[in-house]
Amino acid sequence: MPTFVIDGLPQLRVALERAKARAPVAMASALLVEAEGAMRESRELVPVDTGALRASGVVQAPEVHATGVSVDFGYGGTASDYAVIQHERTD
Repeated sequence: MPTFVIDGLPQLRVALERAKARAPVAMASALLVEAEGAMRESRELVPVDTGALRASGVVQAPEVHATGVSVDFGYGGTASDYAVIQHERTD
């Protein structure tokens, strides 16, 4: 982790503005890593009949919005109907 020394309020303001500008990119990167990890772990739990549901798992690229950062991920696609059944029925 980088360290820095701040000598005075003007320098502190500049450092905080730089950090604020970099925060969304850092958050997007961290969320992507977490989503990929969650997807990797969930693939071990997905029931396999034809393999279509497991193969439908996807992690989208992060999106930076004015209000925050998001990463969409999940299962479905052409296996959506089957995914809903498996999500609701765990027996």
